[in-house]
Amino acid sequence: MQLSRVDCKPILAVFAQRVADYPFVRGVYGGVGDESIRLWTVLSTDDRDDRGTIYEEEGRMFDEHPDIQFDFFVLCLPRLKKPLSETIPAGFDLVSGGR
Repeated sequence: MQLSRVDCKPILAVFAQRVADYPFVRGVYGGVGDESIRLWTVLSTDDRDDRGTIYEEEGRMFDEHPDIQFDFFVLCLPRLKKPLSETIPAGFDLVSGGR
């Protein structure tokens, strides 16, 4: 399926809204990559349960949009070795700032 930024904005927004209220989410970045929607969820912790909560939300997106290819990334701030600006590729924008 050919994707465009316009087609994907509502899908990006739904995911961002779902995860933004979790206290450990610091932001969601996203956009359209090569034939897929790419989303980075930035967490303030490296807690396994917190990551699991995000993985469940990602699974919901796969279930709700079986015809769309997603690439999800979970970034834990305590584990990052480079700044976010060097970790998330240029052109992928902040969708939600989280808490």
